Amino acid sequence: MNLDKNQRKAVNHLAGPAIVVAGPGSGKTTVITERILNLIHAYHVPSSNILAIAFNKKAVEEMETRVAARSAAPVTIRTLHAFGKDIVMAHYKRAGFENRPAIWASQIEQVIREERQQLARETASANVAIYKLESKTNGKCYIGQTMNPERRKGEHFSRSSNDRLRQAIRADGTDAFNFEVLEWVAGRYANRREAHWISFYKNRAGVFNRADPLRERYSNQLMLEMFCQHFGIAYTAHLDREPDFEDLRTRFDTIKDVVMRAKRQVKAGLFDPSSLTDRVARVFAEKYEKVKMEANGIDFEDMLIYAANLLETCPDLRATYVDKYRYVLVDEFQDIAPTDFRLISLLSDNLFAVGDDDQAIYGFRGGDSAIMQTFANRRNVKKYEITRNYRSTSTIVEHARA
Repeated sequence: MNLDKNQRKAVNHLAGPAIVVAGPGSGKTTVITERILNLIHAYHVPSSNILAIAFNKKAVEEMETRVAARSAAPVTIRTLHAFGKDIVMAHYKRAGFENRPAIWASQIEQVIREERQQLARETASANVAIYKLESKTNGKCYIGQTMNPERRKGEHFSRSSNDRLRQAIRADGTDAFNFEVLEWVAGRYANRREAHWISFYKNRAGVFNRADPLRERYSNQLMLEMFCQHFGIAYTAHLDREPDFEDLRTRFDTIKDVVMRAKRQVKAGLFDPSSLTDRVARVFAEKYEKVKMEANGIDFEDMLIYAANLLETCPDLRATYVDKYRYVLVDEFQDIAPTDFRLISLLSDNLFAVGDDDQAIYGFRGGDSAIMQTFANRRNVKKYEITRNYRSTSTIVEHARA
């Protein structure tokens, strides 16, 4: 295959760590596959000693097709997660599993759904106070729900979340209002009873409430109280922002991302949920990891974490893989996370990494382009740069790199 001068220099690299900074459309995959073929044909490296890592299945298939078209020798080309899985499955007992672990692909969503359902059950059975805060001046009331009337009373007097009530308290003072619990009910009846009392007082002196008394959801305040109780969060930590039920629903939706991003930052040992600073995510992660362990399962991030931990804690095992894969090539290096680099670093000193620090796309998954920059700055790392774009005009390329 015809290669330009810079591509040829990178492809001819034989030993020692190297970084290839390749611009968009400059043939990153071509450089990887051509170097594999060059190692086999020019340097007579056994294909079994070569490991190529791509970051998605499509890229793996493309590399396999290109290599197979010009060499009958089989080469191990895997995604990093698949490679980690290979290690764990081959040595699962040494990893701490009694049986081959089951792959948890989407079970975390099921655990989150169960947490939602449990919170709903807890709210339905909670002992809830329906209260009123009534103006002595004109009899106008605010009707609300809470599990802690005294605390809620103090919140209204200090900074009520209802703007009309807040303005009235500021104008007339706290002594101009009476706080009274109207009744205690089970959470499942709270909305209905709140609606009853809002209608009752609305037809008398009026109410401060803006919400439709026939709401279908629990009040934001009650939901916040239940959420904090369910996850064991200090309620006072949330008083600096107005409670929003929709925000609490979003918190459930983001739990998975928070936990998985944390797992992609593991640099030693196994994942420890207590390392999470987000209290909600920490409590959930503890439950999730416990359920997963009881089910003898591993998720995608565990494939990397357990594989790296195996190589770190079992010197003989690491020696086996280092001896087997003497040449490691990694594509899209700008998108690797700390957990990825941890495993890669344990394999070979002959690491040949290709990436574009202008095109990091997996930051949402925990990818860290700083790893590529740090690796490139090591003294013993040979550096190559490929800038010619074979897909776009030079103007577009320069704009992309600006």
